Amino acid sequence: MNAPLARGSLLLTSLLGLGAGCTVDGYAILEGDVSEDTGESSTTGADTDPGEDESDEGSNPGGLLDLPEDELPMQAGVCIVAPDQVDGALPCELEPPSEVIAPVTAWTWTGPGGEDSVLVTPLVANLDDDNDDGFVDLCDHPDIVVAAVDLPPGKTDVWPAGHLHVIDGASGATSRVIPTPIDAAVNPALGDLDGDGVPEIVALQAQGPNSPHNISERRLMAFRANGELLWAGQHWSASRGGGALAIADLDNDGSPEILAPEYVASASGELLWAPSNPARAYSMPIAVDLDLDGDLEVMFGGTAYEHDGVKLFDTPTVPQDRGSVAVANFDDDEFPEFYVQYGGDHAIFEHDGAFKTLCPTGTAEIAGAGGYPVAIHDLDGDDQAELLFGYEDRFYVLTVEADSCFVKWSKKTDALNGLSSGTLFDLLGDGHAEAIYADRSHIRLYSSTGELLFQADHSARESIANPIIADVDGDGAAEILVVSSEPVAGDDPIDANPTLVLLENADDRFVPTRRIWNQHTYHQSNVTEDGRIPAFETPHWKSDNGFRANRRAYPSDQCIPTPLESSGP
Repeated sequence: MNAPLARGSLLLTSLLGLGAGCTVDGYAILEGDVSEDTGESSTTGADTDPGEDESDEGSNPGGLLDLPEDELPMQAGVCIVAPDQVDGALPCELEPPSEVIAPVTAWTWTGPGGEDSVLVTPLVANLDDDNDDGFVDLCDHPDIVVAAVDLPPGKTDVWPAGHLHVIDGASGATSRVIPTPIDAAVNPALGDLDGDGVPEIVALQAQGPNSPHNISERRLMAFRANGELLWAGQHWSASRGGGALAIADLDNDGSPEILAPEYVASASGELLWAPSNPARAYSMPIAVDLDLDGDLEVMFGGTAYEHDGVKLFDTPTVPQDRGSVAVANFDDDEFPEFYVQYGGDHAIFEHDGAFKTLCPTGTAEIAGAGGYPVAIHDLDGDDQAELLFGYEDRFYVLTVEADSCFVKWSKKTDALNGLSSGTLFDLLGDGHAEAIYADRSHIRLYSSTGELLFQADHSARESIANPIIADVDGDGAAEILVVSSEPVAGDDPIDANPTLVLLENADDRFVPTRRIWNQHTYHQSNVTEDGRIPAFETPHWKSDNGFRANRRAYPSDQCIPTPLESSGP
């Protein structure tokens, strides 16, 4: 059996060729016969052949569908993202947003077979044909991908191999565990690599000691959405691990590239180029159009390269290829600025690498680390982006005004060592975002002024995982997704928490947001909502000045009607 297809790969061409009048009440209609929707959900994503739905040429020659009144037509336009857009339609008849923040647990998930720890950011995208119509698209509900591992008790103990787990976003049930072992210390990424309209999953596989505290060889692995191995990379690179993968079309040719922690590869895994001295731990490269020439530059820490590997510049205060980077616009020109964190050094630079300003966040050096990931978004509705992250035992919100970077507010956290960033999102749609941060023992929500709004138990050891905001179940309302990990033995005792916790508001009416979070360097223009990687990525700071933060979604002239919404398994 062939796996279900994405509508974007098969139906888009047909839709663009249809004549006027081929719609019924907002549905896009295709010529030919349509199989009856059974309403049964599928989490395997591999038991419907779209070819079986194609009508015989003589059954309805040249005509539109003859639709019984009690049956819905085959619907395509609202289930895919239009070619010139990055977002799809929302569900119809959405209720007004919540007026108060009152999160409750929608569901929890604990990894099977002892793999109950996740130390990287969870990912969200549509991977399964939940409504059993033969396609993977936005009329199915999203899925979650985590790299889970059975952690040893000691901080520097060698880890066993981890595995990728695919989880149903509506119910929290395990859809499948991909059997190929992977390095669970490296953040995987999602994106359509082969142009079939369905995202693939990219991870790293380690050979030898599998731990961020041991040097070992690692290579890229790519998996189809249904868990089948697409390819295994032939290039092995030595490092201590950690860090993250990213996917972007660097040269605008329609075939994306993969940014591994130490090199850049093609969509089929071949090595394209590598920096001369990449970081050996916690490297998180990003792609960004620094000079607005249309193609993307690559930043390994504070060092920038052309898409083909030609070095552009080093920043003056950060060693070559070192540091963790986040990008936004902090002034009135059209070009972005970037923030680099490396050890105790934190600074903002112009798009060409020129120094702009230091940021005050302490002076202690994080031995061997490249810095922790940072989230950026306008927190208080003043059209000025703030920076949010954890560093040592404090959670910081920084702001940049008049070329000066300063602490807007900070909070004490329960962190024996550094933990990763949080994220920001305007949950109520009132113009003031909330800051969401998970430390060693709690997840907390703060108002734009630092007031504690909510907290719940959480467990984690040092990691690069951060909570994310996404419409995880496809119901038109944002949820908060948090991962946990087993604490280090000997630390102050805390109770272990479920591996995944999904929080929704008590009335499940946080404002709508996107149904995707595809990689650690997520920003709203790096991926379409159905998992395609744009050939030309719109500068994200021009429409939504955020980084590692999701954005509110708004209704369009089409919507996904309730009968076509996916029901949980």
